[in-house]
Amino acid sequence: MRLRGPSWAVLLILAAAVLPLLPTLDNELVYDDQILLVEAPSLAVVLGGDLFGANERGEPATGYYRPLTGLTYWLERHAYGAWTPGYHLDNLLLGAAVALLFYALLRRVAVCAPLALPAALLFAAHPVHSESLALVTGRTDPLATGLVLAAMLAARKGGARAPLALFAAALLAKESAAVLAPALALLPLLATDRPGPPARRGALVLLAGALALTVAFFLVKVGLLGIVAPPDAWQGEGGAAQRLLTFLAYLPSYLGLLFWPATLTIVRDTVLVVSPADPRLALGLALLVLLLALACCGPRAVRCGVGWFLLALLPACNVIPITYAFSEMPFPFFERYLFMPSLGAALACSWCLGWLSGRIAPRRAQALAGGLALLLALPLGVRFGQRSAEYASEVTLFHAAARHATDPAPMLIRLAEALWRRGQGDAAVAAYEAALARAPRSLSALCGRATVWVGAAFHLRQAADGLQQAQNERDAERLRREARSLLDRARASLEEELARAPDEPLLLHGLGDVALVDDRPLDAAAFYLQAHRRGSHHPALAENWRRTAWQLREAAKTLADLGVTHVREANERLVEGVAALCGAWPPLEIPEPIRAIVLQMMCERADNLCLGVSLDEARTAFLEILDLEPRLSRCYEGLGYIAKQQGRRAEAYQCFQRALDLDPDAFIALQEMFTMLQEDGRTAEAAIYFRRLERLFAEQADRGARPREAAGPEPQR
Repeated sequence: MRLRGPSWAVLLILAAAVLPLLPTLDNELVYDDQILLVEAPSLAVVLGGDLFGANERGEPATGYYRPLTGLTYWLERHAYGAWTPGYHLDNLLLGAAVALLFYALLRRVAVCAPLALPAALLFAAHPVHSESLALVTGRTDPLATGLVLAAMLAARKGGARAPLALFAAALLAKESAAVLAPALALLPLLATDRPGPPARRGALVLLAGALALTVAFFLVKVGLLGIVAPPDAWQGEGGAAQRLLTFLAYLPSYLGLLFWPATLTIVRDTVLVVSPADPRLALGLALLVLLLALACCGPRAVRCGVGWFLLALLPACNVIPITYAFSEMPFPFFERYLFMPSLGAALACSWCLGWLSGRIAPRRAQALAGGLALLLALPLGVRFGQRSAEYASEVTLFHAAARHATDPAPMLIRLAEALWRRGQGDAAVAAYEAALARAPRSLSALCGRATVWVGAAFHLRQAADGLQQAQNERDAERLRREARSLLDRARASLEEELARAPDEPLLLHGLGDVALVDDRPLDAAAFYLQAHRRGSHHPALAENWRRTAWQLREAAKTLADLGVTHVREANERLVEGVAALCGAWPPLEIPEPIRAIVLQMMCERADNLCLGVSLDEARTAFLEILDLEPRLSRCYEGLGYIAKQQGRRAEAYQCFQRALDLDPDAFIALQEMFTMLQEDGRTAEAAIYFRRLERLFAEQADRGARPREAAGPEPQR
């Protein structure tokens, strides 16, 4: 792209776009950056799946399909790794590139050329772009906007292939680019005062091609790849008419963010409009009528600007949700939705500056308009820089959001979570209590505060154990008392709320955490089981439940390792543990990681029964396990051992062979087959199993482990 215009104008636009974003180079990855950049979907998911992954049923989680944008994340992860300035630098350059493309396009359209510099300056410096550029994963709008502008520039030169290819890329960056198909088609007509038949034919070709690409994109996304929001996801609360009414009610707020961007925040509170008699609709409807009048009857530059604004803002109404599902708000209201529309607003405002300059100094109207735009760009740029700095971390981001939110409680909770992740426990508790002061029945705040207390108690107990090993009993006991006080406080707050809401899974999960840190794994397992059965989807539930299961299993194994005299006691612990984890014997409807540990515990109980307790009981136990998991080779090894001990050698051979069919490396089955074949004088066959044993030992030695070594992580918190 060759920019037409003085170099000083280009430098001014670059300065307006780059300087406010310089603070972001030191920013952390926050908000959705943690999901899409740190938790890194694979290239296959980027190109053919939902970027937010799948829900518990394996369906697309949100319907979020933006392969080109996702590809930029994937490339950056491989280029930069954990070096966060690289990601922010790319966004900074992208913002500058969009501003320059806007300037270049206006210079090539006759009716807009005198307004190119003021419009580009106002656009480049506008602080409403902070969410799109200071947040790495906010780049969907800038990337799609830049590609649409590039497509329009290509259309200005003639031909349809390059513009349509760039428009297709814009759709792959963000699907809402589809609404700009009319803008792409109208450019050949706007480029001249009297468009002839070739220009009109070119416009029709571009419009038809853009619409065909849009249809093809959604057919691929929904029909071929099946990427839609799941049935139980929110796709716009209320009916289409109510969402349209809500859009009209919030239209003044969108315009207010463009013309007075003093209050900017990551999440905005919205209330669905359910009745045409809602008083909020009056101003919105009046503004819409005014905008439509300007789009139809205003000066050509104003028509271009207002038309672009309305087209680009259309997806925000979410009458037909073409972006992706939302889960927490009745109407999606984000600053990033204004990145595309702000181009049109900047053009319309620059016309107003030009008109005012023409009245003040007709001979130097263009220079005066540029000067006025520069004066406006200075405070806008300062506000842009301030807002960009608020994205430095999740703490600063949610602290700012809590200041500006109508209902600050949700943002205070997010702030508390961010503070806790940074190890600032006291500040996190203070933020949770501030949230509870505004929303006393907030379960998220109550459980979050309890989590901080439980985590602090865990660290105090760890420190006490260290002091005890150093024979500093006095300080160790003091830390244990502090830990006990925190656990009691957490338990009391959760139990008080549980009395009001006995089936609330968040509270049950919190009480499970208290019991786990308090060394009461049986109670913890029971609480986690109840939380699971009441539909808890807390991300930490499965992991904490698994750690509890492992802790119960390890306690029983420690008893069994003390000798045969402790086997009965060990088995009692295993039975209690499985019952607490499953709520009944045998296990039913529990997550797979827990199920695996439960089956291991059941197998260890059956193994213990073989140690002189009762072979018949052991056989019954192994058969019960096989009813649950018919392909568990370990059970067939146990049944083969029992059959051998009871003199049923043919049955023993069958059981050991079945174990090896299921697991060719089943060590006990290999060893027993070798021993039995040797005893029966079948040395040639025994040699085959001996060689397999030798190979297994060699492979395990290379990995530094022993065959049939119990594997699994130690309990961690």
